Amino acid sequence: MQFPKPLKNTYFALRHGQSTSNTQDIIVSDPEIGTSDFPLTEVGRNQVEQSMRNSALINTPVILYHSPFLRTVQTADIAQQLLSIEKRIQTDALLERYFGENDGKKGALEYYAALWQKDTQDTAANHFDAESVDAVLQRLTDLVCECEAQYEGKTILFVSHGDPLNILQTAFMGIAPNQHSTAFSTIDKGEIRKFSA
Repeated sequence: MQFPKPLKNTYFALRHGQSTSNTQDIIVSDPEIGTSDFPLTEVGRNQVEQSMRNSALINTPVILYHSPFLRTVQTADIAQQLLSIEKRIQTDALLERYFGENDGKKGALEYYAALWQKDTQDTAANHFDAESVDAVLQRLTDLVCECEAQYEGKTILFVSHGDPLNILQTAFMGIAPNQHSTAFSTIDKGEIRKFSA
């Protein structure tokens, strides 16, 4: 999917910092668990703080949208402390991608790699009972379209998770969503990235 050009607003993405799910190498994608457990580590807090202090968003009024997972709420808290937040909204549109039968398993990178390989072949399928790339892309592009309908000339920051933000980036780049793990460097933990259409 491609957005209408030019976009009326400027968009940035911020991936949550390192969390205890990362240090324990566990996939945590179920909202019932992720919204109440697996917070940021001290390293993760420092990652986010450093990104915010070095970002182009300092002294810029920002509209902040974030996932309800604990690790993204805490990331948004840090961003709010350091940036000039005009408005803050929590939304399920920015939830972590649900990883289906692999949720809760240790060995996250191995399971991610297997799913991403399947994604390159079919973005509509629920491989391993995971949320499809197309479903993730739809909820995120719907959010961008809502922002475009509601705002003009604003700077908007999405605080979310690796897979959703990488999938959304394909839409901004105008490339096929099956390239979300291959066409560009994935967004690192605590990294802020400008999305350009």
